[in-house]
Amino acid sequence: MTLTTEARFAGLWRVARDIEDHGGGPNGRFRGLARITVEGDGLRYVEYGKLSLGAAAMQATRTYLWRPLVGRAVDVRFEDGRPFHRFDWSRAECSDEHLCGEDFYRVRYSFAADSWHAHWRVEGPHKDYTSRTLYIRAADAPLAESAADA
Repeated sequence: MTLTTEARFAGLWRVARDIEDHGGGPNGRFRGLARITVEGDGLRYVEYGKLSLGAAAMQATRTYLWRPLVGRAVDVRFEDGRPFHRFDWSRAECSDEHLCGEDFYRVRYSFAADSWHAHWRVEGPHKDYTSRTLYIRAADAPLAESAADA
């Protein structure tokens, strides 16, 4: 039996994200949950939790739409349907790129049995940061202290 994207990712994930600002702004940290649910012919990714940027802390949320493609590739879109990037979880690692205005986003994913990482490098005239995120199935582990704890 072939594992589907829905079976692989649907459910609740603990999220630990560390953000390093290379442009002189505050570094950040996000701790929370991501709920991935089946919706129509794809999945809805909703992330919520606490974002700290320097001394400021706030509640944060974001939503993406995932559309499974041929094989184990996934087309990730913003909530309004605009394209964002793609990943292919058939390999242990994969990468993609996205141009947003003048800012260039590069992502590298790595996948394990019940966890995955997303490492973003964002550069441009408006942004200059690295974001490292660890996702662990919520039933399998406590909230990680750092995205590097895996």
